Amino acid sequence: MSSFQEGIFINDAVIRQKLDFEQVFNHGIGSVVGLAQIRGDVLGSLLDSLVNLRQALRIGGGKIEHARSDIENQLAWLFCHETLMFASSDDIQQYPRFVKALNLRVEKLSSNMTKDKDFTASVKSYLDSLSALNLDHDLITIQLRRSIVSFRWSLEELRVSLFAQQLKTRYPVSFKRLDKKWLALNDEVSRIL
Repeated sequence: MSSFQEGIFINDAVIRQKLDFEQVFNHGIGSVVGLAQIRGDVLGSLLDSLVNLRQALRIGGGKIEHARSDIENQLAWLFCHETLMFASSDDIQQYPRFVKALNLRVEKLSSNMTKDKDFTASVKSYLDSLSALNLDHDLITIQLRRSIVSFRWSLEELRVSLFAQQLKTRYPVSFKRLDKKWLALNDEVSRIL
């Protein structure tokens, strides 16, 4: 679905005429399989790392429950059908870095337990605020959906910045920047509702 969306409906324009649809379809259909193959290759390359991550989480026992729960929730979001359905090629290309960051986090966990708990609580507060919006995703605008997804990807970048800073983020991210982005998102939501 995401490959089809990216290959054919590049600019998310609303198409109302059959001729317009045929034009974008014919222009983009040739790239869909290639985009899907790239996505499949990237995601397939992560399987061994994900198995190792899950094993490390099991070995950690109850003392790392806060991190295990957070990591399981993060993986659930990264690999859920809705996330993958709307992920761009650039987003998918970040998955190896996200998974590497998770493995680094688990490796450093025993020596950084207090810091990890603080970081986890900070990320959770953003996630809780996002889920408190409780929007019907079938009724929101394309622009608002983009803003929500952009905020959520920013949280993934924040995780890299907090838990595996040496891997770098794809753009600058900080609590201050996220707070500003959150205010803009809330303004956008209030205009629609």
